[in-house]
Amino acid sequence: MAYPALFRHLFGDNPVRPFKFRKELIPLDVDKFNQWYDQMETWRKSLIGCLIPTTMATLPSCLGIPDGSLFLFEDYPELKEKYDAGGFNGMLLESTATSEEKDAWRGKWIKHSQGLGLYAPRLQGLFLRNAETVGAYNAPGLPNIKAAANVLIAYENARMSGAFKETWRNMNGSVGTGTTMGGYTFELDASLSSARYGASDSVMPASVDIKMGIYLGRTAEV
Repeated sequence: MAYPALFRHLFGDNPVRPFKFRKELIPLDVDKFNQWYDQMETWRKSLIGCLIPTTMATLPSCLGIPDGSLFLFEDYPELKEKYDAGGFNGMLLESTATSEEKDAWRGKWIKHSQGLGLYAPRLQGLFLRNAETVGAYNAPGLPNIKAAANVLIAYENARMSGAFKETWRNMNGSVGTGTTMGGYTFELDASLSSARYGASDSVMPASVDIKMGIYLGRTAEV
């Protein structure tokens, strides 16, 4: 296991250094340190593929924008390590996926046709929610509004507009110059006025924009 550079500087065997912290001066339980270090590494690697909020205008090399960009395994060996270990199972689309499949599963990674890397999920401008269909895209919208009312007697030329629609029932009657009388069933369907209604089972919440990147692990140079 390679220790961090600062640790090697402080506790290494090189006698020439400005601060000579040796085990004799600062007792160190190496076994406990190794255990702690291994736990931190396990936790860090578990974050590979996860979104990380950041306040930086320019993302560091370990983070990638979730916009469908290709990230090569040769640049991010730890990304390949997790991929080979099955860490992305259930979150992958084949390289042969259709545009419809890619659009329906924007939260999934896409395999490279030659196995050289992975295309990131396409998450720019989208909200995230904890749900069963992981990676599935949800169209924006509002729950629909529906209602109906029966009108027994009406003129045939009565018309509704917008979110209302009518169903004519001829009663074979006429008034004056032949205007047919009958019955209408009036229905309210908000999706008739805007496709946003009924397109979703939830309402868009208030929100703010932040910068987020996908953690890709250490780069090949590190």
